[in-house]
Amino acid sequence: MKTSPFPLIRQMADWFSHLMAKSPRRRQSHTEALHRWSAELEISNSTLAREIVQRKQVEQELRQAEAKYRSIFENAVDGIFQTTPEGQYLSVNPALACIYGYETPDELMRSLTDIGEQLYVDTSRRAEFIRLLHAHNTVMGFESQVYRRDGKVIWITETARAVRAENGALLYYEGIVEDITERKQAEEELQKAKIAAEAAANAKSEFLANMSHELRTPLNGVIGMTELAFDTDLTLEQHEYLTIVKDSATSLLELLNDILDFSKIEVGKLALDPIDFSLRDDLEMAIKALAVRAHKQGLELACHIPADVPDIVLGDPGRLRQIVVNLVGNAIKFTHQGEVVMRVSVKWQIENEICLHFTVTDTGIGIPPEKQHLIFSPFTQADSSTTRQFGGTGLGLAISLQLVAMMGGEIRSGVENLIICPWTRSRRI
Repeated sequence: MKTSPFPLIRQMADWFSHLMAKSPRRRQSHTEALHRWSAELEISNSTLAREIVQRKQVEQELRQAEAKYRSIFENAVDGIFQTTPEGQYLSVNPALACIYGYETPDELMRSLTDIGEQLYVDTSRRAEFIRLLHAHNTVMGFESQVYRRDGKVIWITETARAVRAENGALLYYEGIVEDITERKQAEEELQKAKIAAEAAANAKSEFLANMSHELRTPLNGVIGMTELAFDTDLTLEQHEYLTIVKDSATSLLELLNDILDFSKIEVGKLALDPIDFSLRDDLEMAIKALAVRAHKQGLELACHIPADVPDIVLGDPGRLRQIVVNLVGNAIKFTHQGEVVMRVSVKWQIENEICLHFTVTDTGIGIPPEKQHLIFSPFTQADSSTTRQFGGTGLGLAISLQLVAMMGGEIRSGVENLIICPWTRSRRI
């Protein structure tokens, strides 16, 4: 008779045969016990089979995960590494070998046995890298210069972490390396281009400022001599000629002043000179200077300042007058009939801090909505045909925009008005 592959079952069968010779009651009891044991054995065998299947499934998943990790490690674009705390590579991928100029990972690991001394151009960078890892366990975007195998210096960025055992003991470092040499070169070229552009802009602005200053001296002489000539006996024709000369010289002087201011703003040499001044007196002076021109065109020129607007404020009165003259003068230039009105109101006031709201409205040709963003650009007007008709360089509003910004406010345009919101501080006197 063949030996059973299941000794336990064989023993149970022999025992069962022995029991069959006993009394019927005992045979029944032992039969029931045998059935229970058989059921328990089947459950145990079923559990064992499931565990075997599950273990095989886990082993297969582990093999698949390992193969996937190996594929990522071998085919990654960035370099991947593991190193000892002492500075020796434990593993590297082909991408890292390529970054450093080696044929294979094994060749790199054989050649670089002391990373800090052999790889880094500045050995202190490796020490800093290790210090950060010890302090924070991770390092992000750490930039350094390193040597390739051929001696060429390249830029890299490293992102790494310190791997520790459960008891906190340091095991190794691991991370990724990216070659950023091209990016660094592009940044360097961009910086050089920026410096060159700034130098060119400064040279242009300095030239304009110097030329404007030099040209104003003879122009002031022309205007002064013309005014003296008006005090002599002149024929009507001579008076007309001298008037044209004076008006032309004055226009040219205003243009040169605008160019000088714009040049100073570009090079950052225009500064405000805040003092206590009377808002109403200064605005009255500015409006009076423009009243003659408005009346010649048959326009009504008005300035409304409510009683709740404080009179004594802290600011630069000269620059405020310049802004008002630019805005109101621009409105007069483009208005054929009707009126030009400037209004001042308090936008808000907190203790000694106050924000004044200046509004200039006119009944002129207006500004199309699609052109409103252009009028504050230098040397730009809303319409080239308007430029030919009215003249001007378009610098006035560009300068006003910069001056208002220096005051901490804003200036914007609408179809019917220009709004300026300089921030000033009120000092009660």
